[in-house]
Amino acid sequence: MTISPTPHLFGFSCTPRVALARLLVFLIAAVGIFWSCGVYPKTAAVVSVPGRSRNDFGLAFMKIICTVLAFVVLILGLPAVAGAAVAFDAAASTSSAASSTTFSWTHTASGANRVVIVGVSYISPSATATATYGGTSMTLVGSQFTAADSRMAMFSLVNPPTGAQTVTVTLTAAPTQGFVGGSVSFTGANQTTPTGTFVSAIGTTSPASLTVTSATGELVIDTLQCDNGCVSITPGGSQTQRWNLNAGAGGNFGGGSTAAGAATVTTTWTFTSDNWAYGAVSVKAAVGATTIGGFNAYETSTAAGAITGVIKTKIAGATVSLDMIALNAAKTAIATTFTGTVRVEVLDASNNSGALDANNCRPTWTVIQTLSPDPTFVAGDNGRKTISFTQANSYPEARLRITFPAGAPTVTGCSTDNFAIRPNTFASYSVTDTDWQTAGTVRTLNTVAVPGGVTHKAGRPFTVRATAVNAAGTPATTTNYAGTPTPTLTACAGTACTATFGTFTLGASFAAGVLTSNVATYGDVGSFALQLVDSTFSNVDAADGSTTAERNITSAVINVGRFAPDHFAVSLNTPVFGTACGSFTYIGQPFSYTTQPVITVTAQNFTNGTTTRYTGALWQITNASLTGKAYTAASGTLNTSGLPGTDPVIVSTGAGVGTLTFSSGTGLFFTRTTPTAPASPYNADISLAINVIDADGVILASNPASFGTATAGNGIAFSSGKPMRFGRLRLGNALGSELLDLPVPLLAEYWNGTDFVTNTLDNCTSIAAANVVLSNYQGGLSATNMGQSHVSISGTFSSGAGNLKLTKPSPAATGSVDLCVDLDAGAGGDTTCVATTPANKTYLQGVWSGTNYNRDPSARAGFGLNQNTNRFIYRRENF
Repeated sequence: MTISPTPHLFGFSCTPRVALARLLVFLIAAVGIFWSCGVYPKTAAVVSVPGRSRNDFGLAFMKIICTVLAFVVLILGLPAVAGAAVAFDAAASTSSAASSTTFSWTHTASGANRVVIVGVSYISPSATATATYGGTSMTLVGSQFTAADSRMAMFSLVNPPTGAQTVTVTLTAAPTQGFVGGSVSFTGANQTTPTGTFVSAIGTTSPASLTVTSATGELVIDTLQCDNGCVSITPGGSQTQRWNLNAGAGGNFGGGSTAAGAATVTTTWTFTSDNWAYGAVSVKAAVGATTIGGFNAYETSTAAGAITGVIKTKIAGATVSLDMIALNAAKTAIATTFTGTVRVEVLDASNNSGALDANNCRPTWTVIQTLSPDPTFVAGDNGRKTISFTQANSYPEARLRITFPAGAPTVTGCSTDNFAIRPNTFASYSVTDTDWQTAGTVRTLNTVAVPGGVTHKAGRPFTVRATAVNAAGTPATTTNYAGTPTPTLTACAGTACTATFGTFTLGASFAAGVLTSNVATYGDVGSFALQLVDSTFSNVDAADGSTTAERNITSAVINVGRFAPDHFAVSLNTPVFGTACGSFTYIGQPFSYTTQPVITVTAQNFTNGTTTRYTGALWQITNASLTGKAYTAASGTLNTSGLPGTDPVIVSTGAGVGTLTFSSGTGLFFTRTTPTAPASPYNADISLAINVIDADGVILASNPASFGTATAGNGIAFSSGKPMRFGRLRLGNALGSELLDLPVPLLAEYWNGTDFVTNTLDNCTSIAAANVVLSNYQGGLSATNMGQSHVSISGTFSSGAGNLKLTKPSPAATGSVDLCVDLDAGAGGDTTCVATTPANKTYLQGVWSGTNYNRDPSARAGFGLNQNTNRFIYRRENF
């Protein structure tokens, strides 16, 4: 960084040529004053007049002429020279290839009537820039960018602090090919309107050129950004280069120069062609003044000597303390000698449709209040005085207007910074309803535990109330407030509290400082902590250093809940029973699911959106809450005693969805309800229904959820067929040679409505040898030569017939033996046939004795009982 010294003369900064002119002016004035006072060269010429020497007459005349000329020169010449030209003070710059959003460098400014201009160049598709000097926000002079990614911007700050200060530029996103920034400070600059009209252009070919409106005594400053194809950049011959840097390998070129002012000034940069963005502005010269020029106001913490500053967000009903300052005629410095009584008014500055006048006021701003009594500047104030006031109501945009004299003002100044006066807080804050689907104020929604407590249906309206109040000892409603706060949700503490949240809709705005929303909704389940926050009311102070806590209007944090689903939606799969035997099932024979019934339950809000947080502890569907589970059959009597004790199995799969899975346990079967008469064949049309309800009373609107209907052809499907047949197992007598194995007739039969016939569809029934009981040995047969090991049977029935046989006695013997097939282990009513291993097929018992179908089949087998048996090699009789 380089600093060019600036000559000063009689309190004004100036160039050497201007300093010489000022010196001549003061010399001429001094000679005139000396002459008029009698300090002059003596002359020898004397002219006599009656009563007076001609010498005295001439001298008096010359004194008068010299005095007039001297003061004319002082009055007309001095001010014109004092504000004649802007002078370069110092320049500094930096470049960086880093992928960052913040770039800084140091600049040192000095001299009087200062202004500093910062120019930045970077490559980005969308990033915008802001700048600060010594921590003070700079004003955007102008910016330009290409459709590709070339971007430049220029910023200004009037009366920057002297000495080394940090220039900081912040981008909204990191540049893609580096950053170049430069700063130039000037003296002799206008402190009210430091710059003229910003002009800019973009292009892709060399040179970049601009024509700037300026004036003699001003200086034009420009900023160029040129993309990586530029190779190098060179300013025009009439320009003085102030910085020229390349950001690095990416190839972002940035440069800045100054040029002497004239009516119009053309500035250029040349380079190898590529995308470029270019801007320039003229720095205007200061003017002299000798009287008070206006007023301003800012925070009491503003640096001494500052003529501008910010006013941060204020709170209605609280004391506001600010400093007001008197400005010199040029409005370039504090008028430290000013004394007098002024009038201070607080203005509602929200209507900016009127034109801004020279006093920084608009005619559309209206008076909120006038400070009383009128404050008075005294000598000890040195042109800066602290004032205090309290405003009970709220305003999104306010300013101060200071006038002098208080009664009949001739000088007016409005504060350069606007500020918000916000409500202190949102009080009387509550969330209530009438019932779980209606807004109102009967119940407070503040349950954070599950189960139990107050619940409200997700998506149904409830009531939110709040009042915007000031900070007075007895808070009053800030009736001007009509904002729309944002509901801010955070986690509460309790079993119903969720870590994430659904959509909260407030549905209304404040009116006259009061919020009454009867249409607030929450789209999910659970509980949460709720705070109302208005972060936009004080937006005018977003860039003046006001913190979020200072700007935001907030309520207390309250617990809100518990929200439950509005209703359930379900989808059902297609369950299938397994046919117990081939394409039919015996009445009394258990059958089970091959595909279990599954109800998929989705918890939903009022608008049918899924309440995804209905899971975990918030999932309230239990076996106790489900009601009305029932199996129904179109024909026959269905026995469900084999179902499991917990049915269905309930699983919350997450995100508001769960399943209810039903089981057949040990099986379902149709009861042989008429023990003395068989049932004719019928189809099994079975339905399963259940009411989907949770512990909070949330229901499926179309309850019950049903699988199939108990009507002909509409029941739950079977894998191979629905026919139910009343069956029995028939065992026939057999007689044969003691030298041969003896087949024993074994048939599966069913009642066809008229008679028992062979069930030719039965290819699945099986009887084991252990199910057959041998007893009542006669003749030469005994358990030794005709024991259990002589029973032979294997495989399943074929077309209703089994393959039972008794192997020949060993050693050969004649006699008979009774045999039976134990179908029920004696538990079904037949205790005469009890095997070690029963077949457990009571559904095949028949009426073999007595009147009920609860008897095991039996028969007699004889070996060698026919006297002619030995005449035959093999003899078989069918019965």
